[in-house]
Amino acid sequence: MPNFQYRAISDTGRKVSGKLAAANEAELDEHIDALGYELIDARQVRSSGNLSFLPQRVRVRELIEFCIDMDELIRAGVPVLDAVQDIRDSTGSDKLRDVLADVVRDLGSGIVLSQAFANHPETFDQLFVGVVNAGERSGNLEMAFQHLADHLRWRDDMNKRIRAAARYPLFTLVVTLALAGAMMIFLVPQLSVFLESMQIELPLMTRSLMATSAFVQAYWWLIVLVPALVIGLAWLGYRRDDRIATAIDRLLLQLPIVGLTLRKIAMSRFAHFFTIMYKSGVGILECLDTARGVAGNRSLAKSLDEARTNVEQGSTLTDALRDTGEFPDMVVRMVRVGEQAGSLDKALESVSAFYDRDVRETVQQLVDSVQPTLTLVIGALLAWIVLAVLGPMYDSFSQMPI
Repeated sequence: MPNFQYRAISDTGRKVSGKLAAANEAELDEHIDALGYELIDARQVRSSGNLSFLPQRVRVRELIEFCIDMDELIRAGVPVLDAVQDIRDSTGSDKLRDVLADVVRDLGSGIVLSQAFANHPETFDQLFVGVVNAGERSGNLEMAFQHLADHLRWRDDMNKRIRAAARYPLFTLVVTLALAGAMMIFLVPQLSVFLESMQIELPLMTRSLMATSAFVQAYWWLIVLVPALVIGLAWLGYRRDDRIATAIDRLLLQLPIVGLTLRKIAMSRFAHFFTIMYKSGVGILECLDTARGVAGNRSLAKSLDEARTNVEQGSTLTDALRDTGEFPDMVVRMVRVGEQAGSLDKALESVSAFYDRDVRETVQQLVDSVQPTLTLVIGALLAWIVLAVLGPMYDSFSQMPI
């Protein structure tokens, strides 16, 4: 469906402009009229650029600003429909403007705000819709948007920390592999020619180095293709088959250091998401439903399914989490204290704060351990080459007559 850049005017004389998708100008005129504006002019615009085939998404920062604006406007007594219209007209994001235009049309036809958001799952996820729905039921919609703004800031900060922590180790690993490959393909063959010209018996270390270099030269394509194929098949299986995804996630949790880090990140996400929804008035069962989708690990998600079933059958949340065997004792104890004191949200806030701090420290320790490990790998490779080359040269020189 083509996009149209339009200019329109309201009943009060305010001019607005934006971009909407429509089959033709007649349908565009109907959409603009439904929004309460009169179309002035419009022109069809085409997507440009080599990446135009990629779906455009609303950025997290834009969603944070949207939530803040909704909180302020609703607190000021502005009706929800007018608030969404005002933000739609003032936003600088074409994608968000299109989404909010649809939301305004849905609100105008009598659909509640949470359902209008649910019609755009690529922009408003399950947690977003659930918190807004809880705010509608409790009559405290402004608090719901305040919680969502806090949550989106936390999620954005968490993702930035994880990406920043992973960037340096990945870069160092790529440099190490590239250096090793360059040595085996370019440096060692030249040294091999020199050593063979000496016509002496070469030690095992030297022969193993030359054999490794010859293998890398002959089968470098296989060395590159096999890992890429394995990773590609694993990724495809992870996306298509729930059993494979669960097995991979369970394996990742069992890895040394990395598994502990992933578990802590999952615990932090679970506690934070659960807290946001529970504080917004969402029931425990629905909180568990949403938390399973944001834990980031299929194995833990299945454990949350078991916990939800147990809670539905009358078990306490503490017993349900403990029976899964996936949640640390500290989490179970804090949940038990929160249930007994009637302040489950505060207990989970403490869990979230603890794991936020713990995740930062663990990720930093993981990054700090990568550099010396890879340095040792490079040093061992260089030592292997130096000893394999200098060893026979030294033996040759020592056998020369004085």
